[in-house]
Amino acid sequence: MTEASTQSVPVLGDTSVRISVGRVRRMRRTAFRFVRNQPLGALGLFIVAAIVAVAVFAPLIATHGMNETSLGDRLVGPSAQHYFGTDNLGRDQFSRIVYGTRTTLQVALGAVIIGMTIALTVGMVSGYFGGWFDIIVQRIVDAWMAFPTLILLLSLVAVLGAGLAQIIGVLSLLIGVGGIRVIRATTLGYRKATFIEAAHVIGASPTRILVRHLAPNLFGPLMVLTTLGLSSAILAEASLSFLGFGVPPPAASWGRMLSGSSSLYLYKAPWLAIFPGLAITVVVFGVNMLGDALRDELDPRMRGSR
Repeated sequence: MTEASTQSVPVLGDTSVRISVGRVRRMRRTAFRFVRNQPLGALGLFIVAAIVAVAVFAPLIATHGMNETSLGDRLVGPSAQHYFGTDNLGRDQFSRIVYGTRTTLQVALGAVIIGMTIALTVGMVSGYFGGWFDIIVQRIVDAWMAFPTLILLLSLVAVLGAGLAQIIGVLSLLIGVGGIRVIRATTLGYRKATFIEAAHVIGASPTRILVRHLAPNLFGPLMVLTTLGLSSAILAEASLSFLGFGVPPPAASWGRMLSGSSSLYLYKAPWLAIFPGLAITVVVFGVNMLGDALRDELDPRMRGSR
């Protein structure tokens, strides 16, 4: 046999396997580095992932129905049958908190997705083009931010009515308008950058510059705004539900669980307020820790200082 015939011939499948293995190793190294550099951020990521899993598999995790009542088990303390006790109607608190994660995530994710879309689109256009459009947008943002947040939310919900879609719409405006200024400021910093000037020289249209060149460079601030928006939406939804303007029954809501029977039976059954309050605290803590870690990892100046 000749020497040429004994040489191994590269196979396309082997090449793709090597590329996949290399990509998995890079992802593993990135994950280990993130855990080592940002332990609190890793804890926040674990909490967020756990909450998402609880919301997805709520029927499998809950031990009772969301609104299943048992008058013989009214105001029963935490036990092996009712992990977090029961309320004044005999409903299992653990199951209602588990189902409440669905309401919380629906409102928070819906509001953040719509709000970040508004912030990214309006902020980029306002910062890139400037002129009269930028002046009008910034004056609207100033007027919006001049009102107290809770009073503005209550006013809008009172006009639009209580409901899942209405709450998501109101919170998306709150998050979107607040993020416009951050996206605009970042866009102003990139507007005179070299790669933007080069795109102008080769004749790229403004739409192509915004979508292909500017938007990818706003990914870091957008991710930080997203995590901050999630925690803000969770707290705002809980506040509205506590005041009776949130998602109406029979949907379970952590904020609504803190009002009504919780305040009436607080001394007799403190678990009615303790466990929903802990759920809100843990989720907001996890989202905030994840947001701080993403800010440190995605901001080159923070990486350099570390």
